Amino acid sequence: MKYLFLLTALVLSLWYENTSEEKAFEIYYQDSIKVEVQLHYQTEQRPEYYVAHVTTPVCKEGLCHILVVDLYWDLLGNFMRYELPPQRPLTKFDHEEFSEADYAKLDKILADEYSLLGDHALGDLVDESTELVSEEVDAVTGATMKSVENTVVSGAVYTTYALWHLVNGEIAQRIPQHTQSLWNEELLQQFLKSDQYPYHYYALDHLSDEQFAYYLPQVMRLMEESSVFVSRYAIQKFPEALGQDSVAQLVLTEQFPEADFTTQNLILEKLAPVPLHTSSLEVLSQPLEQLSEQQLKTVLDLLQKNAQNLSEESLLHLTDLLGHTNPAYARLAYQTVQSLSQQYHHLTNTLHNYETANAKP
Repeated sequence: MKYLFLLTALVLSLWYENTSEEKAFEIYYQDSIKVEVQLHYQTEQRPEYYVAHVTTPVCKEGLCHILVVDLYWDLLGNFMRYELPPQRPLTKFDHEEFSEADYAKLDKILADEYSLLGDHALGDLVDESTELVSEEVDAVTGATMKSVENTVVSGAVYTTYALWHLVNGEIAQRIPQHTQSLWNEELLQQFLKSDQYPYHYYALDHLSDEQFAYYLPQVMRLMEESSVFVSRYAIQKFPEALGQDSVAQLVLTEQFPEADFTTQNLILEKLAPVPLHTSSLEVLSQPLEQLSEQQLKTVLDLLQKNAQNLSEESLLHLTDLLGHTNPAYARLAYQTVQSLSQQYHHLTNTLHNYETANAKP
């Protein structure tokens, strides 16, 4: 146990030695309270998050208390969490401490960057025609307006309002600007390796065509492991010049058979303007029977457009479609085989057999 304690202490000391904070910028909350925003580093080259140690009075009509809180954002200004000193819990009107339900509601409010709190002045949140009288201090305040009750913690209108604007106001807007000023290859790699999808979007937006090619394995990992929306965004960002490269094109095309309907359509749109290589055409021709009729038409058009690169495997998938139980699919396959038979003469026998089998008596 003694050695375990020493080992734990050593690990913690090494961790703290490798962490640091530096001032990123400062703002003035309500034009008078200076708030310094610090950037926390895990190592000298690895920024982790932003934090602001806030101490500010929250007052209305003589009823005041001091709000002490640490606020945390990720590197793009998305709110992460808040932390309170052990002896300074949040309180409501009359100094009643927040309940667990109050804290849970506050978490949801602060995470909603589109809250109605952003559209209202503080005076809009209370009904001045009503009065709540404090039993502990000589002060009164208006009751919460019915229209905003769901956007504030009951009995803590001013605290909720102050925290929401600290979390979602100027600080959140300036953080991406500061991160952009630090942008370099190391931060790009950090974003690509992250498990946070907002970082994935940001990285994809900041990849040059050359970087997209270089980091293609990481991009494909995002397509496989991140959200389906990130996957679709990566396809849209796929450079057309890169799509002409046989290896990169195959990497993209291999996503097609197992992709969902919308993603498949995006892949087809991305492949349409570029010459397709043999290996890509083989992949596209595999799931012909499972495609929608419109998708099938698109793929068959691509096969004809790139007829010179078709392999026997692709042609086999195509001729198999002649036996499809859906007459519309079989007819589309017949038209395509008929067109390709001018270049691939051995398809003539296949056409003859199909025509004989389907001849009307």
